[in-house]
Amino acid sequence: MLAVLVVLMAGAAGVVTWRFFAAPSQSRLEEQILANPGRIPFGKPSMAVLPLKPLGKDAILQLLSAGLSLNIINQLAKVEQIFVISGESSFVYKDRPRTAREIGKELGVRYLLVGDLEKAGNRIRLRVQLVEAGTGEQLWGEKYDRELKDIFAIQDEITDKIITSLKVKLTEGEQERVWRGGTKNIQAWNFTIQGLGVLRKVTQGDTQNARKLFQLALKLDPDFPGAITLLGYTHFIDAKFAWSPPIEGSQEKAIAVSLGKAAAGARRAIELDPTFGEAYSLMAAVMLTRRDFAQALILGRKSVDLNPNGAEITAILAMIRNYSGDPLDGLNLVNHAIRLSPFHPAWYTYTRGLSKFLLGNYREAIPAFVEYLRRQPDSPTTQLLIIVSFVRLNEIKRAREEVGIYRKEFPGEDNHPQTILTIREPHQNPAVIANILADLKKVGL
Repeated sequence: MLAVLVVLMAGAAGVVTWRFFAAPSQSRLEEQILANPGRIPFGKPSMAVLPLKPLGKDAILQLLSAGLSLNIINQLAKVEQIFVISGESSFVYKDRPRTAREIGKELGVRYLLVGDLEKAGNRIRLRVQLVEAGTGEQLWGEKYDRELKDIFAIQDEITDKIITSLKVKLTEGEQERVWRGGTKNIQAWNFTIQGLGVLRKVTQGDTQNARKLFQLALKLDPDFPGAITLLGYTHFIDAKFAWSPPIEGSQEKAIAVSLGKAAAGARRAIELDPTFGEAYSLMAAVMLTRRDFAQALILGRKSVDLNPNGAEITAILAMIRNYSGDPLDGLNLVNHAIRLSPFHPAWYTYTRGLSKFLLGNYREAIPAFVEYLRRQPDSPTTQLLIIVSFVRLNEIKRAREEVGIYRKEFPGEDNHPQTILTIREPHQNPAVIANILADLKKVGL
C-alpha cells in the first residue's frame, strides 16, 4: 500500500499535519522548486509562514519556535480561501538566508509571515510581520509580551490578524474549524513535537521511541487529538513495514492487531474533534491496507474537505486513487500536493511514479522511482516496478541488469516478489499484480 508514513506537526493548539518520510536533501531543493517557478494560484491569497527565529539556545525555546510556527500554518491551512504552503517546505528556510522576494519566487507565494521569539523565565516575547514578498512591504506587524501559558491565545490572535489583513471572509463553519483547539497543556504539546521529530526518521527503533513520547503527552492530556492520532500512526507504521513481533507465530495476526490500534486511535481522535481531517486520513490509510477501497475513498475525500491545504492528506488521497483504479486522478492529486509542499517528502515522488506507471507512461515513471530509491533505498517494491517498466519498454537487457541489483540489495525469501507486492501494493484490480508478476518472470524473477 502506501509506501508512506510518518509525521505530523502539532498545530492549532494541538491540531496536526502529517509528514511521511524524511524531507528532501538540500541538494534537491532548487531542482524541485525552480522547475516550475510561476505557480502563484489564481483567486486566492497565497502565503508561507516562515519558521520563527529563536533568539537564544534554550531547548524549550527551539521547540516553541517550531511548534508555534507550525500551529499557525495548520490553522491557516483550514481556510479554503487562503493557499498556504506546507510547514515542511517553508521550514527549509530555517537555515537558508534568502530575501523575501527570493522566497516568494521559489515557493510561488505572494505573502510571508516572518518573526522571532525569545523566552525570559515564564514569559515569551514574540515579534511577527506579514509582508508582501515581491516588494517587502509590511502589511501588518505586532509585538507580544506574554506569559508562556498564553501561547495558544497568541497564535489565535496572529491567525486572526493575517486573515483580516488578507481580507478573507470566513464562513461560520470554517471559523469554528480554525479556532478549535487540541490541547492547552504546553508540556503535552512539547512531547508531541519531540515525538514528531523522532518519528520522521522512519526506523523501527525511532518509531518505538516516538510512541513513548506520544504516550507521555497523553498522560498529561488524554484527550489531545493530535497526540492520539500520532500514536495511532506509530501502530500503522508497524503494520505497514511488518515491524510488529509475530503473534502466535503469525505476522498476519500482528499486522491486524497493529492496524486495529491505529484505527482505534483515529476513531478516538474523530470523536474528540469531528473536524480533525488528519484523523480521517489515518483511518483512510488503514482502510486501504485492509482493502476496503470504498471506505478509504470516502474517508480520504472527507479529510481533504476538512483541510483543503493539507499536502499529506491530499497525497494520501492520490495513493488511494492509484490503488482503486484511477491513476489519472491520482496524478492530478499528487501534483496538487507537490504544489502545496514543494519540498515534499520522498513518498510523493513514489506516488507520482506509480501514477505514471499505471497510466502506461513508463519512461517518466522510471526517473521518479529512481529518485525515490535514492532517498529511501530500502524499498524492494520500487526496484521491482523499475524492472517491470524496462520490460514493458522492451529494454530487456536493462531490465536484467536491474534484476541483478534487486537480488543483491534485497536477498532472501522475505523479499520474494509475490510476497512483497501482495503486502505492499493493495491494488483493487488483481490483474495489476498478476501482470506485474508475469513481466517479472520474463526476466527470471
